[in-house]
Amino acid sequence: MTPQELHNEVVNQLKNIGVVGLQETFRNPNKWYGINSSFYFQFDIENEWNYTIFEFLIDHKMKTIFIRGKGYFHFSTIEDVWSVLKSHNKVINVKIP
Repeated sequence: MTPQELHNEVVNQLKNIGVVGLQETFRNPNKWYGINSSFYFQFDIENEWNYTIFEFLIDHKMKTIFIRGKGYFHFSTIEDVWSVLKSHNKVINVKIP
């Protein structure tokens, strides 16, 4: 799977589960000549101003996922990506089998 295909798969799956306020960026290359995807969305929404943001970055060259406040996790397949994300976010854990 190419980096662009993996990025698109993550975007499509997050849209399918209905995450709120999804923002995503694909950079190829970034300023360090790497390839990365960044994502964030809102959850635990009480109202317009009170919510929690889940933010993560996929580095396609290093095959790592960085989750803010949690650290770096390695992956090799899209299933690994979902496994890592499901273990660190309850919205993804509940809505993706």
